[in-house]
Amino acid sequence: MLSVEPGIDRIDAEGDVILVLKDEGGILKRKFQVSSKAMSLASPVFKRLFSPGFREGNELHRDGRATVSLGGDDPMPMHTMLLILHHCPPREAHVTAEQMVKIAIHADKYDCLGPIASWMTMWLSQLSLATVEEHGLVLLATHYLRSGDLFSTYSAKAQIQLALNFHNEWADIESLALMPDSIRKDLKRLVKGRIRLIDAEIHAFIDRIATDTSKWKSWPLKKTLCTSCGQVLIEDARKHHACDNQDNNADCDCGLRTRYLLGSYSLVQDFG
Repeated sequence: MLSVEPGIDRIDAEGDVILVLKDEGGILKRKFQVSSKAMSLASPVFKRLFSPGFREGNELHRDGRATVSLGGDDPMPMHTMLLILHHCPPREAHVTAEQMVKIAIHADKYDCLGPIASWMTMWLSQLSLATVEEHGLVLLATHYLRSGDLFSTYSAKAQIQLALNFHNEWADIESLALMPDSIRKDLKRLVKGRIRLIDAEIHAFIDRIATDTSKWKSWPLKKTLCTSCGQVLIEDARKHHACDNQDNNADCDCGLRTRYLLGSYSLVQDFG
């Protein structure tokens, strides 16, 4: 059995490998005792590392134990990942969206996404996704997890709940710096399309009820056409969304002088 010094986190008390986590400057952060067999079965990266072609693998085959130094890994997500790879339930009662991103990044680095996926699915189901940041972090986590189904599910939720300027908030969040530009651009396009669809449905509803005088009392409401961007607006509207005549997708603020009066309609339902 491998002799283990105090201060080492025993993921597997009979493990034959000590993983030594150091920061970029080489300063010790944490040590884990693990099983080379469990690690090799779960991760092709560790399987190669423990093979005779590497120093750590030669040491393991020669002495029956090995010490492996890993640089740049975060102890918290590594601890959670190692527990899962050894079929032990993670100790965290609640995993935040930001923690999920870190776990997914480490699982992607060591090519052990399969064993992590079921836990990630459960953790994701427990999130309420109350903020713009959480939507972004969940999308980033599912991106690193390489799960098309999960990414599609949470992308659809983001399209419904995010405002058009969500990307401006993402730009100020350090943890979302790893978000690929392609995801940002695609989601912005989809959110804009969703807003356009809602806008079209509202105007179609206005057009329907405006011509059905049997169910609506007379209530003057004027519709105008913005000659700058082509959208149909209520006369008193000072601002509208999803306009092509704008910079950086900010809200369009077309002046009243650009409006052309289209007509007046009745919009109060007659419940009598």
